[in-house]
Amino acid sequence: MPRIRLVTVNDVINTVTDMVDHNAEVSAVRQAFSNSLRGEAIVIFAQRGADDLADLMGYDTDLDVAAEQELLLEVGNLLVGAIINGISETLETDLSFSAPSLMAERTPLDKVLVPEQLSWSHALLMEVNFTVENRDFKCHLLMFMTEDAIDTLRSILDGFMDDI
Repeated sequence: MPRIRLVTVNDVINTVTDMVDHNAEVSAVRQAFSNSLRGEAIVIFAQRGADDLADLMGYDTDLDVAAEQELLLEVGNLLVGAIINGISETLETDLSFSAPSLMAERTPLDKVLVPEQLSWSHALLMEVNFTVENRDFKCHLLMFMTEDAIDTLRSILDGFMDDI
């Protein structure tokens, strides 16, 4: 079940740290989405989970750097695509998303989202957690929608409710 909250740029690190093990090294994949709503999705993988993901995908040996990056980008893209397409269908609106990019690799969580590098003051944060039963795999998909997108979302939801 997704959790949704309004965050300020100054609170984003504490909010995300409360969601993710703050002592863990993480890798993160970023994708922007646009059209009627604009924002970005970030998939944060705990490193232990990324290693377990490689095992789940049938890799017999330790992954080299390039193979690990490709795996993270591919899984991040699948998760973001599923969520964005679900939101798009539910709201009966068109959304597209950019190619995924690796924004952090084996990095302490507090170095992944740096407030000075974010281009918004307030954002709607939606968090979806993914786990695999009987495995250590866990990742967090975070979607940030800026102030303008919140107003657009409100209009879309108002129209959606009027049609019911």
